[in-house]
Amino acid sequence: MEEQEKVLIDSSLRGKTKEQLGLKPFICTEIRSSIVGIPVTISEEFIARAIRKEAEGSYEEGLKGMTNPRMRC
Repeated sequence: MEEQEKVLIDSSLRGKTKEQLGLKPFICTEIRSSIVGIPVTISEEFIARAIRKEAEGSYEEGLKGMTNPRMRC
């Protein structure tokens, strides 16, 4: 996602690596935010430990034909 945003801003960056774009390399799934200017990172592993579950599973973007069972009419 971050790469796409950078390329939208400057199309000459298309095809560059995360490091070349000045982004942090992918290590694990994480939530990154900033609270009053302080960067905060919450990893999938941290959440799993907090709820005492294994950090497992995967995320697949753009699955077609999948519906949310709660949104059935």
